[in-house]
Amino acid sequence: MVSDELPRHVDHRADRLAASRCAALGAGWVRGSGDFSCGVPPRRPRGDLVVATAERPLIATERGVPMDGVLVAVPAHNEERFIGSVVHGVRLEGYTCLVIDDGSTDRTADIASAAGAIVARHTTNKGKAAALNTALIEARQSGVSALVMMDGDSQHDPQEIGALLAPIRAGEADIVLGSRFIDAAGRIPRLRRFGLQWLTVASNVASGTRVSDSQSGFRALSRPAVEAFHLRGRGFSAEVEMQFLEHVHGLRHAEVPIKARYADPPKRNPFSQGAQVLDGLIGLTARFRPLLFFGLPSLVLLVGGLVLGLRVVDDYVNHAVFSAGYALLTVLLTVLGSIGLFAALVLHVLRGIFLDLEDQLQALTRGRNGNGSQL
Repeated sequence: MVSDELPRHVDHRADRLAASRCAALGAGWVRGSGDFSCGVPPRRPRGDLVVATAERPLIATERGVPMDGVLVAVPAHNEERFIGSVVHGVRLEGYTCLVIDDGSTDRTADIASAAGAIVARHTTNKGKAAALNTALIEARQSGVSALVMMDGDSQHDPQEIGALLAPIRAGEADIVLGSRFIDAAGRIPRLRRFGLQWLTVASNVASGTRVSDSQSGFRALSRPAVEAFHLRGRGFSAEVEMQFLEHVHGLRHAEVPIKARYADPPKRNPFSQGAQVLDGLIGLTARFRPLLFFGLPSLVLLVGGLVLGLRVVDDYVNHAVFSAGYALLTVLLTVLGSIGLFAALVLHVLRGIFLDLEDQLQALTRGRNGNGSQL
């Protein structure tokens, strides 16, 4: 049974938003199995995506190039409550939507598919980085000119996708971040704002790239960024890893203000999630900037050893006293600092060599697969 009105007992704001967008698409709500989804025409599994309206064609085939050259990727894990509204919002703006179902145990994939999204499924929960890697692979294979990433919890507004794409279309940036801190910081819960700001400061120092909102999941990538990015981190460090990769590949970034919705409390413990981000940040710093990660502490040890050495010399010259304890500590700190600095320099050089080899291997792989062309 198809109805143009939202059932009375469904009163969540996300569902009402989905209903209004269904009406704008010319589709009603379909009642079935106790749930509700937008009544778009059925689509073939792993086949053609249904056209939303005659004026806004989306994609011809799953492996084809979207008509507007833009793919919107939505990683989702157990987001059945919001994913339908997110997909409808993306389609209403005229973009192709790819939902990466990262091992959900609810109806996330079914609802997203019914709403008209292309759905890529992970059989197990592999984490956000793996979901985004799936999106990057799909973007490279389909030949899109831009990839937009947004969360599946209805925190981001699909109507702001155009603002994210504007700097890329103008040739001004390769990565555009949607920042919650440019002019909307007051609408972020206080505790969350405090944690996000400190994580941003830490990631800015570690990565060498300065942004105002390092943890924003709402961002757009140009074709060069899509080709360059391959995420290796786990957990919630995907956004921070992109910050490092931007620095490594010399990509340009821009930021645009966005508004974030915080209708519900966070699904995950903020302290636990923050600890995971910090853990990932430490590992990324060691991997991408070994000279900073190992060299700075080693330099501190070396300077400390030299200062203590001056104390030992001063005691012996002016007071005829040999401070054996300080002397041993001086030797220990100086040796450790020197070895650490040497190791940091070696790792820095090796990192440069491996990055060159990786770039050459990727270029060779793209040449063989025929996926290196840009639109």
